Amino acid sequence: MRNAQISFILPIVLLTIRSFAEPSLDIKLDQVGYLPDQPKSAFISSPQAKGSFQIRCLSDKRVLFKGKLGDPASDPDSGDTLREADFSAFQEKGDYFISVPGLGESFPFKIGPDVY
Repeated sequence: MRNAQISFILPIVLLTIRSFAEPSLDIKLDQVGYLPDQPKSAFISSPQAKGSFQIRCLSDKRVLFKGKLGDPASDPDSGDTLREADFSAFQEKGDYFISVPGLGESFPFKIGPDVY
């Protein structure tokens, strides 16, 4: 009986922890925001990031844009190896976050004409 209770409660606890996870510090972006018709990029500084990223709606986590990470490049100032997540083609106004499979989620950011 006790094992059944643990088996039932453990997934709920894990889902709760996941929903309150801290944003990944390995996803670097402009938290002030981006103008809709201007270039938009984030930089990923983790070797765990392998290939893709997603732009997700902050309110309901829907995937609104998918992209491929750029090739790894060395940053001479920090010594980090970075991969660019270019989402310039995404111009929809709103509040979002970036999701990188195997790495996590970014801090929230905004796209709009009034971000500055």
